[in-house]
Amino acid sequence: MNSISFYKVIFQLNYRRGLSAIVLDKAVVEYVVDQWAKPPKFLEEQGYGLLVFDSLQAARTFANRWGAKFSVWRCLVEGIHTKLPPQCYLSPLSGHGVLVPNGRDWPEHTFMVDNVMILQEIESWRSN
Repeated sequence: MNSISFYKVIFQLNYRRGLSAIVLDKAVVEYVVDQWAKPPKFLEEQGYGLLVFDSLQAARTFANRWGAKFSVWRCLVEGIHTKLPPQCYLSPLSGHGVLVPNGRDWPEHTFMVDNVMILQEIESWRSN
């Protein structure tokens, strides 16, 4: 178990489940309390994992920026990557399977990991 605290921002479906916050299509990951989530195979094969924050404030800032039904969860992680790959988007011209660099930097305090288990909701932002 890690000595660092990690936080995951998800689009909340109900009190135990949520989806990736801002990705679409084939890249979406479902998160369920007390279960390990992992990235889709095609992302793993290209060196991408799941994103978490090591700062509660950074997770809050990210969630507030995007709004919607986002929530911040305390989580466990496995397999911390030592380097972040380029930030990308899925190309709609390729059936959403090809990653295209977007030239942006990852938010501060972002880590990429192999697996995430959400444990406890910290905060949520619900739009009406």
